Amino acid sequence: MLATLFTLLFCSANANPNKISTPVSVPGRLRRLSNTVDTAFPEVKESEERGILSNIKTNLGDWMKTSSWATFGMSDAYVKSKLGLQNLQGTALTNHPNYRLLAKFHYKVEGRMLDKWLLSEGLTLSGAWKRLKLDRIPQNDVMRTDAYKTYVHYVKKYDRLTYGYKNGFFEAPREYGGSHAQIMAKVKVWAAARRPSKYVQEMLGLKESTMMASKYYKEFLRLRAK
Repeated sequence: MLATLFTLLFCSANANPNKISTPVSVPGRLRRLSNTVDTAFPEVKESEERGILSNIKTNLGDWMKTSSWATFGMSDAYVKSKLGLQNLQGTALTNHPNYRLLAKFHYKVEGRMLDKWLLSEGLTLSGAWKRLKLDRIPQNDVMRTDAYKTYVHYVKKYDRLTYGYKNGFFEAPREYGGSHAQIMAKVKVWAAARRPSKYVQEMLGLKESTMMASKYYKEFLRLRAK
């Protein structure tokens, strides 16, 4: 993101100052209408631009802070103190405007842990399921746990590696089947990532003639269409 911003700024700064751009030919009626709108609402465009720039600045600042805290292994207590959350609990904590940054920090810390599982250990999806002790939780309750959310996060990373290196040397080992909760984690990740139908068919181990009979394939199509 930073590299893209710097590239745009560099290109803008090094544009040819002697080059005169040719104005686009606009019919007189449209030109008069455009001038009327600009005169009547001069603050609209400026307000929108300020809003966009403000959002970019805020998002970039949030990303830099949470990423640096996660990268340098800052403690939860340290981050809470920086965000003014150190003495808050329950709804007082979750309703605070800065709680979203704490949640982003937690997600990044978790992501770094999951990267080690995947890239350093080569942990499979079934291995992650057991490591999170999800195999010990009743199937009716497992999808409501925080550990299951972590598992979905791992499935997202695992699928990114599988799809990105499909049929390549670095493709993660494919795992078929599993419990309802395990398959639903994949289905949600595939739908959110807008994976091609053919890819999902392969990952579910379905034949083209029978795939529409699969409740998981149909659920994938339903979620992807949202």
